[in-house]
Amino acid sequence: MDNFFSLVVYHGGHFVNNLRGYAGGMKTVFDKCDPKKWSKIEIDCMVRELGYAVISRLWFRVPGISIEDGGLQQVNSDHDAMLMTELVPGYGEIEVFVEHIVEEPIINSDLEDVDDDYNGNVDDDHHVEEDEVVDVDEDDDDDLYDRYTDMMDDEIPDQNANNSDADNSDADNSDDDSWDSVGDDEQPEVMGAGVLQSDYESEDLHSDGQGLTESESESDGNNAEVETNADVESSAGVYGRRPRVESRRPIFLIFRPVARAKDIRFELGMLFTSTKQFKEAMTEYAVEGGWGIRFVKNDKVRIRAVCQEGCKFVAYLAKLPRELTFQLKTLQLEHSCNRCFKNPRMSAKFLAKKLVGRVKDQPDINKAYRAKAKAMDILEGSHIEQYNMLWDYCEELRRSNPGSTVLMKVQSFNEGEIEAEDVSQIRDPVFQRLYVCFEACKTGFKNACRPFIGVDACHLKGPYGGQLIAAVSRDPNEVYFPLAFAVVEAETYDSWTWFLKLLDADVGENRRMTYMSDQHKGLIQCFEIAFPTQEHRSCCRHIYNNLKRRHPGILIKELFWRAAQATYIQEFEKVMSELKEELPLKTWTRSKFTGNGKSDALLNNMCECFNSKIIEAREKPIISLVEDIRLYLMRRFQYNREGILKIQFELCPKIRKKVFKLKQGSNKWEVAWAGELLFEVKDFFESFTVDLNEKSCTCQRWKLTGIPCSHAITCIHYNKEKVDNYVDDCYKVPAYKTCYEKMILPINGTTMWAKTGLPPVKPPHLRRPPGRPKKNRVREPDEPKLEPSLEELALLRNVRSVGGWGITRGLAKR
Repeated sequence: MDNFFSLVVYHGGHFVNNLRGYAGGMKTVFDKCDPKKWSKIEIDCMVRELGYAVISRLWFRVPGISIEDGGLQQVNSDHDAMLMTELVPGYGEIEVFVEHIVEEPIINSDLEDVDDDYNGNVDDDHHVEEDEVVDVDEDDDDDLYDRYTDMMDDEIPDQNANNSDADNSDADNSDDDSWDSVGDDEQPEVMGAGVLQSDYESEDLHSDGQGLTESESESDGNNAEVETNADVESSAGVYGRRPRVESRRPIFLIFRPVARAKDIRFELGMLFTSTKQFKEAMTEYAVEGGWGIRFVKNDKVRIRAVCQEGCKFVAYLAKLPRELTFQLKTLQLEHSCNRCFKNPRMSAKFLAKKLVGRVKDQPDINKAYRAKAKAMDILEGSHIEQYNMLWDYCEELRRSNPGSTVLMKVQSFNEGEIEAEDVSQIRDPVFQRLYVCFEACKTGFKNACRPFIGVDACHLKGPYGGQLIAAVSRDPNEVYFPLAFAVVEAETYDSWTWFLKLLDADVGENRRMTYMSDQHKGLIQCFEIAFPTQEHRSCCRHIYNNLKRRHPGILIKELFWRAAQATYIQEFEKVMSELKEELPLKTWTRSKFTGNGKSDALLNNMCECFNSKIIEAREKPIISLVEDIRLYLMRRFQYNREGILKIQFELCPKIRKKVFKLKQGSNKWEVAWAGELLFEVKDFFESFTVDLNEKSCTCQRWKLTGIPCSHAITCIHYNKEKVDNYVDDCYKVPAYKTCYEKMILPINGTTMWAKTGLPPVKPPHLRRPPGRPKKNRVREPDEPKLEPSLEELALLRNVRSVGGWGITRGLAKR
């Protein structure tokens, strides 16, 4: 503590008499300066804190030598800064003088209010008066005025270059009086003023509560002008009246919280008390304006806030040195993005703070649930109303997306259970099924996708229930490709047959397809009876779930998955002899797959991925459900269409990664060339035959996927060829571009739909099972349990005994 010293900074003034004195400006003292951390950068930071962005030079006075005696030394580098620390012992302080680019800075007179406490340990009690000179004789003032007059004569004509001839003649005669006649708003901007000025005038938001009214500020400014001019005139002598010199301390706006978010204003250089205050203000601003602002840099001393990708908005907050104050260093408020409907700043914590007052006044959760349901009905339209508009909606889909298949099946119970495809025969049609397959999906699948389709169904969570059936394929990048979907009454043999026949009519074209599904009874019967010639695979996860009920344990699990992953029949039979369990052979093991589908997938995960994207849509009315799926597909097609343009390789990204892993596993095989393009590949235990001409290997992996296996890659490298040339064309970038080439087109709003004139469709009859409706799916026994919700955790904190608050033992155990 004893080694610390004080830095006295004279600024805002000017040197006179050839650096023999410093006139005008003010004096600021920085205490507790540490000589161990002293440098030229530290001095520059202190000067910038005073508000001077650009200066000419810095000087310090050697302790014990006055300015008159030439005691000034220029501060150019860290060597000069260290010299200051060597000279200061015994004196306790050292003086620094700021030489500005313009000798006498002109400060905007509108900035009247100064917060004296904002600068931490800075002591501003000692100010140098405007005409006070430090160690300077009064006789030298004449040199100062002559230099100033020469400078202004060079600058003022440039400011008035566009004036009329009359104005120029007046300016010649008025001499210095023309400078005083220029209003505050018309004064030329002078470099070196060093003050960040505000564009906002909201006293409620930024003022410290001591600001003057407009009339008071104007009168005070006029009085100050008169007093200053009087002083100048008294010392002007024979040279006449001098220019008015104003000196103000630099000011930065201090952020003050406001009651309404729309009144929040940000200013470059604005001061905040903490990062928390800045983040709360930025959150209010983002939610109010609908901006997708996120914090890319967020720590204890700095925060950088940016908006959506490609947006110009940026705000950077940093801590000021030696102060518990944070300042906006960078600010760009212009946005070049659209409204963000999934705002990252709209968190549960933010909503809780906003709603805590309302919940406190009326904490009826059931009433809030019903209110939310009514609000959603108003927003989305009730379920019955949307069923009534289905004919018009289907017609709009066909109009906006030509070539798409949109079919609806209705039935009537007026004369018994009679179904009719011709709606003119039905007086009161009741909804039964709806099938949708867009033209872009059909074209993309036919031209670029492999003939491999996964089918699955999921429950709808609305009041009328039902099932959503989806058909999903794989694109050239091995990512799921939604193909078609349908809303049906239940997952039955009849509904599956109806859906698969329509799908085959759209994308089949007499092609041999490979389907994958779970083991639903109606679906298995459908493939056996209606599609006996098509290859059908069962998802291995469902088969193993049935197996582990009879044979739980790790050993059975490992043997099952080894058998499923076996690619040739000898390996499969060897594992099955250890498993000793009878399972259907053709539906789940790779050794029984054909190479028609160009896929060795064992799981139906692509359907599960698609179902996870429409979880929220499954609770909505039927038109809102279909619209959410259509919008999702439309955005997904455009995103993939744009993303592939960045790829500069021949293979798609995931395929390149898969080939890279296969290359790493190819170095353990030994190659024996038999002749032409026939090779034998072996290690210590196994041996395989590879034919590069036929693109085959006896391990069958190349046949199943269309991608060379590690054995084939070893032979390709031996033959000095590129592996990419042997990968099937369905995995390459041109195929991917063809897959997403067509667009799913937008549609108009309900007011612009064409009226079909058909009788409105009624919602299906309720098929409500007994018991409370379930929205969460039934999980497997070994599947991880759901974590307790926030409400449950808050409730459990208050539970002192099981049952004391009406808590069930199951909830308390969780």
